[in-house]
Amino acid sequence: PDTNSPEIQGSPFSGTNSPGTLTGANGLTFRFTSDSSAQHAGWVANVSCYNATTVPDCATNPVPADTATDVYSSTANLTWDEQIGVASYDVYFGTNTNPLNNNPITVTTNSFPVSLNPNTTYYWTVISTNSVGQSQSCDVWSFTTGGAIYNMTDGATITTCDGSFFDEGGLNNNYSNSLDQTMTFMPATSGNALEFYFTSFDVELGSSGTQYDYLEVYDGTDTSATLIGKFSADDGAPVPPELQPVTATNAAGALTFVFHSDDSINKGGWEATINCNPLAIDEYNNAIGLYPNPNTGSFTIKLKQMQKALVKIYTTTGELVYSKTMNSNITNINLTKYAKGVYFVNVVSGDKSSVKKLIIK
Repeated sequence: PDTNSPEIQGSPFSGTNSPGTLTGANGLTFRFTSDSSAQHAGWVANVSCYNATTVPDCATNPVPADTATDVYSSTANLTWDEQIGVASYDVYFGTNTNPLNNNPITVTTNSFPVSLNPNTTYYWTVISTNSVGQSQSCDVWSFTTGGAIYNMTDGATITTCDGSFFDEGGLNNNYSNSLDQTMTFMPATSGNALEFYFTSFDVELGSSGTQYDYLEVYDGTDTSATLIGKFSADDGAPVPPELQPVTATNAAGALTFVFHSDDSINKGGWEATINCNPLAIDEYNNAIGLYPNPNTGSFTIKLKQMQKALVKIYTTTGELVYSKTMNSNITNINLTKYAKGVYFVNVVSGDKSSVKKLIIK
């Protein structure tokens, strides 16, 4: 009933972005602000009252979507479609497969903030209430979070074999100006090497090729290790191929990242998925690229120093699901018809053989 109430989803509205149909069982409050220059025609709205005669329908269109996977594990908002005439929503949320066993939280908008743990499946449902009663027999939704989120943090050493890696600004924000950060990742599994697959990369590069901002990657536990590369990108440019993926080849299986930003323009930064593979420090293993990994069943194998090899893919129980001879240095593979899980990719060329872990999500 006043400006202390929650804002309608999408508020504030400006330009030609219409709020559409707004409802409020407890009233609606509007606040308008105009500046000291341009004027526009404003708006026209029809006002009517809605009297419920039946209990409300169940809530629909949940976000995250039902059965979604790899949902980012952080503070998030559960949302659903707003319903006309609904006074409140009871949200049942938790890891119990029957969320109705949890105590509900009552909200008056179609949004509910939650804190999420990595690699966890959550179950939830929403019961809508109006002046007649509550919705009945509503669906239970679920979603599963991915690995932990790691933002670029100076001086941090992280031990992990999964998760997502972002610049200092995180998932939704640009990185800051005037940063000099160093961060090291170690594999959580002994005998494994870290692999980072960058899915986006937006780091300031001048029109003359000057790397005003840049990300350096070192193949080891600190900056005394071999420099794999120093990376920046033009606006809209593809991710540097050296980052799809970048894999540790040192005995510790570690990677160290150094990020620098200057004092002016900042960009969207990067996003990368983290994975571990059995440590491969010989030239043959390093000559085989498998990306993206994890994936949804479609991926590419690239041979950096060979033109021909036999590729076989097995389940964890040893069942052969794919076999093909590569007659060029790159091949695209589609396993979308197979179940999600872990597979092993065996690449054989002459008397040499390599095995890489493949994750289908």
